[in-house]
Amino acid sequence: MDRASEHALARRSGGLTDLSKEGWIRASGEGARAFLQRLVANDVLALEPGQGRRSLLLDAKGKIESDLRILRSGEQELLIQAPESAREKTWKMLTLYGIADPVEFEDLASARALLTLQG
Repeated sequence: MDRASEHALARRSGGLTDLSKEGWIRASGEGARAFLQRLVANDVLALEPGQGRRSLLLDAKGKIESDLRILRSGEQELLIQAPESAREKTWKMLTLYGIADPVEFEDLASARALLTLQG
């Protein structure tokens, strides 16, 4: 079933939507939070372990590139979820701009799944 059909079904009654094709990226290292703080529109430094929030990934001119969910999963680790449509662009931006920072990235897209039950 395609996304439009899943959405229509959920609006009429209830439905399970598979969002597993979305991008999952782990950012880790002592500079992970500070790096993301400079790159996204919301406050990442204020997140405590176990907390998360949505934010926007911005390019150098402040243009929105992606809508992200960011979860602080550990003392020096964050999980980033990017929509399927921006998965590749998000990965490229993070790894390109993070090259000089003490942060490492791991693509977890094939190791994670996300299902949502709505209705």
